[in-house]
Amino acid sequence: MGRDGEKRNFDWQMHYFRAFAILMIMATHYCGVFGFSALDQYFFRSSTIFFLFISGFLCQYLFTSRPQPPLTYYKKKLQHVICPFLIFSVGIGLLRGDSPVSLGFWRDVALGRIQLQYWYIPFVSVLFLVSPLLCRLNNRLLLSVSAISLVIFCAFPVRPAVGFALSWSHTFQLYAYFTVFYLLGFVYCRYKAQMFAAIKKHVAIIAMIAVAATIVMPIDKSHIDAVNAIQKLAIGSLVLIVLDMIKGHKIWILDLLAKHSFTLYFIHLGIFLQTVKYHDLVASRILIPVISELIVFCLYVAAMLLAASLPINKITKRKGV
Repeated sequence: MGRDGEKRNFDWQMHYFRAFAILMIMATHYCGVFGFSALDQYFFRSSTIFFLFISGFLCQYLFTSRPQPPLTYYKKKLQHVICPFLIFSVGIGLLRGDSPVSLGFWRDVALGRIQLQYWYIPFVSVLFLVSPLLCRLNNRLLLSVSAISLVIFCAFPVRPAVGFALSWSHTFQLYAYFTVFYLLGFVYCRYKAQMFAAIKKHVAIIAMIAVAATIVMPIDKSHIDAVNAIQKLAIGSLVLIVLDMIKGHKIWILDLLAKHSFTLYFIHLGIFLQTVKYHDLVASRILIPVISELIVFCLYVAAMLLAASLPINKITKRKGV
């Protein structure tokens, strides 16, 4: 396929959805670092769901466009996901003074414990192992596997503590909670026209579900993880509708965020943690708290986009998530 054909088939809606996803991930960690725990819990927590959905969608989308053998797929994931993950993990660990001869250091690297958000890479790498098989399942089998995953989620709708651990209960709960959203990406890719038409038809109901879930979470905290996931699905559906309206236009800032999303994923939390005193200095000069935090967050995003556009971006490119 020529370059013009690739541009015509490029999915701008999902490309921009990647920009939305990284903003949500950055927002949840921003709230965590700077003390907005309630805002995080009721609006941004579990935004990993969006990354998983995109990863599943892109896996099926790329396979459908250009099928490749499993070994080629694994090689690309090793190059574009695992290698950047190891480079950033080892680099950050050494910068903070960790000993590279310590077994504990390499265990922390492998399990994604060098920074809080790095747990996602070892977690999703296990899903990558079965992804070539998922791409090749017929529609009925894929729907069956997804339905089983949904049943498991409904039976165990509790997200464990943040992190990736090699313990049965923690690992099981992590995959029980998140795997269904990865599979949903595969299903959405295959049935995008039908599913998106259904979303558009029921947009009012979906909006009410998003609002209701947001209201319920502070009231019924015993089911907060399940309601949080429902809220994220509803919000994500509404965002897809908005993005579909602008998919024919190249929005510079969304394109930039999407292209650099994987680099932003790796660097954002470290920058938050290292610049707390500057955050307080800037935020304190703006009298209205909500506006001050929004402005400071936008400044952070702008600064990190600038950093991501430097040669460091060659490590990650945009193929990771």
